[in-house]
Amino acid sequence: MKTLLTVAAFFVVSAASAQSVNRISSAHKLVRNNTRAEIIIPDIAGYQSLKGDFHLHTIFSDGSVMPADRVAEAWTNGLDVIAITDHIEYRPNKDFVLGDHNRSYEMAKKSAQDMGILLVKASELTTDKPKGGHINALFVTDSNPLERAKDSPDLTTAVDEAVRQGAYLLWNHPGWAIDSCIMFPLNEKWIKEGKIKGVEVFNETDYYPRAATWVKEMKITPFANTDAHGMKSDFYRADVYPPFNIVLARERTLEGVREAMFAGRVIAVFDGQAVATPELLKALFEACVEFKHITGDNYEVTNISDIPFDISSKQLSCKLMPRTTMRFKAKGSFAAEITNLHIDENSNLQVTIL
Repeated sequence: MKTLLTVAAFFVVSAASAQSVNRISSAHKLVRNNTRAEIIIPDIAGYQSLKGDFHLHTIFSDGSVMPADRVAEAWTNGLDVIAITDHIEYRPNKDFVLGDHNRSYEMAKKSAQDMGILLVKASELTTDKPKGGHINALFVTDSNPLERAKDSPDLTTAVDEAVRQGAYLLWNHPGWAIDSCIMFPLNEKWIKEGKIKGVEVFNETDYYPRAATWVKEMKITPFANTDAHGMKSDFYRADVYPPFNIVLARERTLEGVREAMFAGRVIAVFDGQAVATPELLKALFEACVEFKHITGDNYEVTNISDIPFDISSKQLSCKLMPRTTMRFKAKGSFAAEITNLHIDENSNLQVTIL
């Protein structure tokens, strides 16, 4: 009898166990958790090529994303450094999301440390365009003093406080809202005074060619930022790299990023285009594109990066796609224009090939 009971109990337990594992998971091949999509850019001219986005919003201003989610998004998208730049003046969620102007940075800091993402402390100064427009203050020490008195006529007091803190000032989307790039007197004044150091030539989905000319003529640094308010994956197509910057840093630290920005070693990249000084664009091209002599007048050209290069010349005219090798024929060296590497709104990088 005991034997029969034991056998019966065995079958009951076995049946229960079978039911509990009647499940086949495909999570390992369907879920993207803990998977990083690297942006392949080689180190350039002896510097580390750090990829960054320096214009991002969270629920602490007019975004819909938690600060820690911005960090996880950056890691997933292959970035090395970001700045959360919540508006000082515009906080539509303030009745529901409590905290001062430093709170989004404080909430994201631990996640950034755990994921190895460099997190720049920053805020966005916000007003009408003639009164200063939108300016990111990067590398601030305390965002709270950036808040202006309600009767302030423009951004002057906030800009001066950011400069006092040693911040890097970046003029955002100069062509936004009015659909034209206009150099307003205050922005020109702050550039000439050395307060504004950079300008967005790419923002979200827009390119501002006139801003590229300001980069050349006024000796300021170009930037490409998403200005993301929601998750980037909900906005950009999966096969599109959102705007990002290549920061040529001596070391992978916040101080290394800061030093590179103040030195102007930034290449703005978006939609298969890049803007920078001729020297940096040439260094980018030479680091990413390799030429190999096969035999006679037969050559190969290889792009080892994730940036395409539009090469235009009589001997070689092609779009050299990312991580691609092409064959071509040439009789000695020749001049070429790289038409997607912009020096200003009217000129592109000129190189000698072979």
